[in-house]
Amino acid sequence: MFFLISFCTVANSGFLDVLHWPNLTLNFDGIDNIAENGIITKTGEMLPFEVIIYATGFISKQDRYPMHVRGSNGATIQGYYDAHGGPTAYLGTAVPDIPNFYLLVGPNTGIPASTLFMEEVQVNPVNFLLDISINS
Repeated sequence: MFFLISFCTVANSGFLDVLHWPNLTLNFDGIDNIAENGIITKTGEMLPFEVIIYATGFISKQDRYPMHVRGSNGATIQGYYDAHGGPTAYLGTAVPDIPNFYLLVGPNTGIPASTLFMEEVQVNPVNFLLDISINS
């Protein structure tokens, strides 16, 4: 968790402790590709993962998805957007044929209130679906 204080980013008190967990390995090689079972680094190393959180930051007023995410049968998010006349997703959260990929505050979810409320509403079904995927 980070906080912005007087235009500088400050990590919370638990952040540095996490970097010393015995089950954590920091890798600075960079990501070349995301494969079916993990990440391939720019040095060619395959790092296996069960869950990847692809946190991309905030993208506003953009009709093209900046990352190349490929789902089942070669489907892409951009291909889905192009076929439907622009960005769209089921409840602003899921795109067909891209299994286990979820958007928070995705297309057409802007509300004249707190985005935190929208994120909380979207996270509940995502957690439910991830639980099914992981435990089945």
